[in-house]
Amino acid sequence: MAAEQDWRHGRITDEALAEMRSHLGELGPEGPPSDPLTRTQIIRYLASTGDDNPLYFDEDYAKATRWGGIVAPPRMLIAGVTNTPTAVVAPPDPASRSFSAQDVLPGVFAMVSGARLVFERPLRIGDSLTAQSGPHEVIERQSRMAGRSIQQVMRTLYRNQRGELVATVYASLIRMERGKARENRKYLDIPPARYSDEEIAALDAQYRKEAGQRRGAEPRCFEDTHVGDDLITIAKGPLTITDIAAYFMGQQTVQHTNRLRHLELIAYPAKRLVNTETNVEDEWRAAHWDEWFARQSGIPRPYDEGPMRYDDMTHLVTDWMGDDATLREITVTLRAPNLIGDLSWCTGKVAARRQEEGRSLVDLMLWITNQRGEKTTLGTAVVELPTRPQ
Repeated sequence: MAAEQDWRHGRITDEALAEMRSHLGELGPEGPPSDPLTRTQIIRYLASTGDDNPLYFDEDYAKATRWGGIVAPPRMLIAGVTNTPTAVVAPPDPASRSFSAQDVLPGVFAMVSGARLVFERPLRIGDSLTAQSGPHEVIERQSRMAGRSIQQVMRTLYRNQRGELVATVYASLIRMERGKARENRKYLDIPPARYSDEEIAALDAQYRKEAGQRRGAEPRCFEDTHVGDDLITIAKGPLTITDIAAYFMGQQTVQHTNRLRHLELIAYPAKRLVNTETNVEDEWRAAHWDEWFARQSGIPRPYDEGPMRYDDMTHLVTDWMGDDATLREITVTLRAPNLIGDLSWCTGKVAARRQEEGRSLVDLMLWITNQRGEKTTLGTAVVELPTRPQ
């Protein structure tokens, strides 16, 4: 079993760090185009994020807005599925894919730590996307969770079928040694969440009022928005395994099973994890729904996929800003895992307002607080607001 146990004790080495830095600035080959976006895909995505804004799925409603039809939620950047069944039976040609730090850091835990998303234009039904990625930045850090750590930032360019840039995403991962994370026990002793009937009733009341908070068709004008203004508050959770499964489905994630999963893990060995108690193989995503795998990384139970909170914060902002506004940029920093059973309260404030290159912009401060009173997530956003007609 020694070989299978290696992944639990992966180490960060100077050689791996040097190899990662040698690829900075590279962009890998552009991936295959996605299938044309459909309304059904958008609805599945919205269901997986808990968003019911009619701008994104109701054609009659959307036609009456400045957009003249349905636009996709800003964070919906789904481009090309390369893990097709025919692609999992043999290792890929290195020239056909971007550099992967996992190849030089086998067994080293990777936790999503945040992202900056810059939006250039909306995604519409019928559009197809391609993605091109590469390492952008590598920073060595000391983590309270696991000691020596590496922050890796990947840059991804999303283009539509006309070659127009739709968005640029700077996605950040923290890579840590699992053994150190287990030893430090920063999160391992957090008890499961428990809620009283009164707390559940308060959550029910919150959920019932949220659609009415959405700005929607009433323009939020720049002149009427002031520094210090509170945003709305929306709730997410309590987090369940069902939420996590729905999220992966809404992201159009291809998750292989049985023979195809086995062949994929042989072809991509950096993905392969083996439960040392049962000798059953699985892949890195298993920590999001399997407690044993989560605990090997120093986390007491399954936890959210980090980008779920990018969607939570984007949902907060788009509900607040209304149909006539444009989300230009959002940055999210994850400070702690969102564990199964945790409840997230998303809110923020207006931090600044400015005129820039003919645009009326407001800067927002965002945060998510869980039921333990911990700020698990911080963020900022830049929103272009309409101006009041003269």
